[in-house]
Amino acid sequence: MAINHLLFDLDGTLADTAPDLAFALNRVLNSFAFSTITVENTRNWIGNGMRRLLERAFAGDSEKKVDPELVDRGVALFETFYAEALWRDSMCYPGVVDGLAELKRIGYKMGCVTNKPRSCTGALLEHSRLIDYFEVVVAGDDLVETKPAPAPLLHAADQLHVSPQDCVVIGDSRNDVDAARAAGMAVLLVTWGYHQGFELSALGATQLVSQFNQIFHVVKPTVR
Repeated sequence: MAINHLLFDLDGTLADTAPDLAFALNRVLNSFAFSTITVENTRNWIGNGMRRLLERAFAGDSEKKVDPELVDRGVALFETFYAEALWRDSMCYPGVVDGLAELKRIGYKMGCVTNKPRSCTGALLEHSRLIDYFEVVVAGDDLVETKPAPAPLLHAADQLHVSPQDCVVIGDSRNDVDAARAAGMAVLLVTWGYHQGFELSALGATQLVSQFNQIFHVVKPTVR
């Protein structure tokens, strides 16, 4: 795959953020006298944005409808709680920091495209010291649509001044695969992260990646 532009998902792909998301969710749930949830619950729910995460936390293991007004109040609290401790127990996955540094040294142009809100995304990239590796960052509230819609990936490609076919998406979820395919981009699906219970081999990724350094064997820079 001869290509020079890589678009990375954030949560579950570059960093395991579930512990701090769960901590903030449980502070919200305690505020409304709801039962708390586990980190594993959170890992299974991540990927569709903050509001959907709150809905799932309020509903617990059930599929019951949650009052939208309750979710609105929860989101407001969650943003405050999460901002206070978004890099407490979170960490980058093995190989990510060194791998991104090497990809940048080689000359790849990279973007981060996430469904996480802009305020949380910027702070997380700063705390994790990943921000300097990315030429462009597209967050969950930058556009009307989020992944699995292709718009965020297409916007990132536009910001990088390249065609969609010149980008490879690296993510961990069905949202990443569906968004990439709709955008006309190849997609590498990592075997770590948050898969929401889906069988990875059935999601239609271009290729699965079990270690970060495998990216170097799959994607090769084009001749300049």
